Amino acid sequence: MSNLNRLRLALDTGDIEELRQLLKQDASLAQQTHSWGLCSPIGACQPIAYLAQARFNGFINHDRSGEMTRTLLASGAPVNGAANDKETPLITAASYNEPAVARALIEAGANLEATGYAVPNGTALAHAIEFGAIEIVDLLVAAGASIRSFHEAAGTGNLPAALLNSTDELELALALRSATLCNRLHIMDELLAAGIQVNQLVNGATALHWAAWEAKATAARHLVSRGADPTIKEPKHQGTPLDWARHRSSECPHAHPGGHFEVIQFLESAMHSPDTSEAPAAHK
Repeated sequence: MSNLNRLRLALDTGDIEELRQLLKQDASLAQQTHSWGLCSPIGACQPIAYLAQARFNGFINHDRSGEMTRTLLASGAPVNGAANDKETPLITAASYNEPAVARALIEAGANLEATGYAVPNGTALAHAIEFGAIEIVDLLVAAGASIRSFHEAAGTGNLPAALLNSTDELELALALRSATLCNRLHIMDELLAAGIQVNQLVNGATALHWAAWEAKATAARHLVSRGADPTIKEPKHQGTPLDWARHRSSECPHAHPGGHFEVIQFLESAMHSPDTSEAPAAHK
């Protein structure tokens, strides 16, 4: 078996001793960009970036990602990745919701202000908020990551209340989306009280659609309790929030801890509830 195949198998199975032996034999494995196989949806990248994406893609199911990241860093893996990478490993971990990798990188001094591409010019914090990686959002805020916008502040759960009446409607709607993705129920309530409509479209869909997409059952329940209509279809694909949850669950079954089961079960119930239209109005 080649060293690359041994490396991938060690990362996938969480075999930390095998990883250490490989790196003892050839420390450059930690620093090189590797192709991970013709059938892998993970493109060429360094091992830490692979670890950051592997759980999302269903390749790992162990709790050693943080320890393995530290082992790779100790063998010379660059904490901010290669100079020509499109994003840093920290941004990758934030985008794919891999808190153990993110924590190890933050502890090693990763650049919190580097920007990536999935969120144009977005930092790791912006990516963590965009993909509802709540634990990583909290890690980044605690580490001193810059909060660069009103809607990012909403995602962190610390909204500048003084700006509620001076922020434009689009930014308020984006803030509601961020608060929804990060289960910040008190921020959702503040924005609704400021006049944001619960069924308002933002980035092409309602907040309830986005809660469904990112498997945020708590936020979905809160939205419906505040008047969100689970039967609304977004304009591009004519899908309801339930359609979005089912599609995302089928497309990316490993994307979220616990999967979409809870939010799908709730939305199925809400779609058939005779009281849905009578819920009090007020949220994205």
